Amino acid sequence: MAGAACRLKGGHLYQLDALIARADPSAWREVAELIRTAGGYRWVGLYVVTDTEIRAVAWTGLTAPAFPRFPREKGLNGVAVGAKASVICQDVSKDFRYLTAFPSTGSEAVFPILSDVGDVVGTIDVESDRRNAFTSDDECFLAECAAKIRPLWKRDQTRTPVGIGPVEREILESLHHSVLCSVEGDRIQGAIERTRHQLRADRNLRIAWETLPLDLFEVLPPSVRSSWVFALRAGATTGAERHPNSHQRVMSVSGEADLQMWEGGTWVSNRLTSRHDAGIAQRWLSIPPDVWHRPVVDPHDDWFVVSFHTTEADQLIEELATNHANPDGALTHASRYVGRRAR
Repeated sequence: MAGAACRLKGGHLYQLDALIARADPSAWREVAELIRTAGGYRWVGLYVVTDTEIRAVAWTGLTAPAFPRFPREKGLNGVAVGAKASVICQDVSKDFRYLTAFPSTGSEAVFPILSDVGDVVGTIDVESDRRNAFTSDDECFLAECAAKIRPLWKRDQTRTPVGIGPVEREILESLHHSVLCSVEGDRIQGAIERTRHQLRADRNLRIAWETLPLDLFEVLPPSVRSSWVFALRAGATTGAERHPNSHQRVMSVSGEADLQMWEGGTWVSNRLTSRHDAGIAQRWLSIPPDVWHRPVVDPHDDWFVVSFHTTEADQLIEELATNHANPDGALTHASRYVGRRAR
């Protein structure tokens, strides 16, 4: 690993400023990649710290850490959070506090992100496959990065899932126009029919999906990184799920359902219809990252939606709760959609 300069270089500084100014969740992964590239590291992850847990929201490469979320006091991340100070372990095999991220890790460095009042709201986690990999230059560089990218966590803390503001409405109207043009031009009908066939071929399936090429749509907001068709069986509910690394926007294109969101400790109803005369609020739902949601499909017809995400298809994470009545207090299982087409 190359020794990183103690000061952020002008080019890197400009790129970080531009990424931090962006209002979409995909900026998190690009920030992690920029830190990895600038420092010459093998892997970089960004974590959010809550009152009870530490969870990964973005990382470099295609491999997720072994534990994408864990109790607040666990691992070297937990040590850094508790001490409100950086932790550098030059040989993880000799540190009992280490929580495995990758079997090949030799060294790990964790730098806390502090709020305006001094609370730890996140961490930068950097890993190397070599022992004794981190130098004093790395320590200075990562501390500077932690201070520089703090606004990302401030924005994350202040987002709210309730209501459609003017900026969000503009995004949904743009997506609405693009989907209607694609439906009328028969450009997504093939995906709808293929997912419909999956449900008919296997009566045990509750949901099937297929990714859509983004060039099927005339104009898309720059934050959109992937598009999907989901088919949900009539009368089904697929349980509580959330996406920790993506903002999801869903349009009902055939059938009806109640796409509920978990707000304030209860499930809130959001009835979505596919009627052509329905407005944006009746056909679309905007679901911020890490917000629990669950569909309850009407019993008469299968439900088909077009979904847009702010992360790439091979990076999208689905997190499922074991307790659908109260997902906040449940055990969870996280996995990528890549390599799967139904469940």
